[in-house]
Amino acid sequence: MPDVVSVPPEAKPAPLFSLDLGANGGVLAPRTSDELSSWIQKEVSFWTWLGNLSMGSHHEAATQGYRALANAIGQFNEALQYQGSNTSAFNERLANVKLNLSSAYLTHGLPHSTSKLARKVEQLRQASPQRALAYLFTQLPNPNHYQFEARDFQSWSGFIEGLAERTKIADIPKSALRAATEGVDELRTKVEHLIAEKQGELDQLHRTYADLTQSMANKELHRTETWDRFIEDAGKRHEDAIADHEQRMNNIESVFREKMALRGPVEYWSKRQDHHKDYAVGFGILSFILIVMGGGGLAWWASRVFGAIPDNGNPKAWQLASLVIVAVFLTWAIRLVIRLFLSHSHLRTDAAERVVMTQTYLALLEENKLAEEKDRTLILGALFRPASDGMVKEESIPHPMLEALTRLGGKS
Repeated sequence: MPDVVSVPPEAKPAPLFSLDLGANGGVLAPRTSDELSSWIQKEVSFWTWLGNLSMGSHHEAATQGYRALANAIGQFNEALQYQGSNTSAFNERLANVKLNLSSAYLTHGLPHSTSKLARKVEQLRQASPQRALAYLFTQLPNPNHYQFEARDFQSWSGFIEGLAERTKIADIPKSALRAATEGVDELRTKVEHLIAEKQGELDQLHRTYADLTQSMANKELHRTETWDRFIEDAGKRHEDAIADHEQRMNNIESVFREKMALRGPVEYWSKRQDHHKDYAVGFGILSFILIVMGGGGLAWWASRVFGAIPDNGNPKAWQLASLVIVAVFLTWAIRLVIRLFLSHSHLRTDAAERVVMTQTYLALLEENKLAEEKDRTLILGALFRPASDGMVKEESIPHPMLEALTRLGGKS
């Protein structure tokens, strides 16, 4: 059977810090952040009720230790932000935590939750927090620096009980006890006068509260009436909005129908515009080419016809006639191409105008600016007017030119 080698337990981490509280909590040496957090949270939860009281100077003395404890947990939360990322800042916050805990439990004498004094204070707190606070005040290390301020019997009860335990008042002579009792009676009388005075103030507060309640009731009634009027006005505005919406929807429906009806003409005239634009560009280029080439060709023909004539000789009739005929036919062809160019330009402009007029008509319909029938009739009449074909009449060779050629032929 093989030997079984026992694995030693894992070593515990070193304490974050060590703080000796003596009889007031023992030695605090947390090894992890969770352990320290649990320790502080338990103490804060135990003494939270101190922060909810406001009783005067003696409350200030009793809560100094609690405030130091609260500062300790604040420093601890800051330390957690630097844990694992900034060791120096983490250790600095932990030092502040230790300093605040020392101030709370050693300097200001805040009892640890497990101490006998803390359990006695907790018993008194369950009966009366004021009594527990006054009792705790008498047990602080240096309560003489603060004045005891109390106006209720519970606080005085806790104060006297604490004094009796701290000063051993039960051992004082009876004469001194009798004098103290008379002082307490006198104090009780003053307290009763004070209570009566505060009762009057409380009654005045109740009357003020009643007046405020009535005022709030009146404001609530006014608010209800205002709300009802608002609802009524809102309902009316809603109805008007619905009516306006229905009217606008009817207008939109009408415009949609008109638009669908005019969609075909718009597409047709748009295509015609592109068609005539292409032809206009083509005939314009052709006109330029004919002018350039025709001029060059006419010059070439003149050089051939008149090139063989002697210097002092006269041109023959057929030579002049041929030159004139070429020039006339060339001019006629160029004029015809130019007129075709102008015709297509005119038809393109006419088609573009019809597209624009149709779109303008639809926009006016959408804005409800053609309410009268005569306006719509006028626009539709201009929109659907008969279109000219834009074509020029076919030209032939001018008759006067034929007569001139006939005369020249007769003379020859």
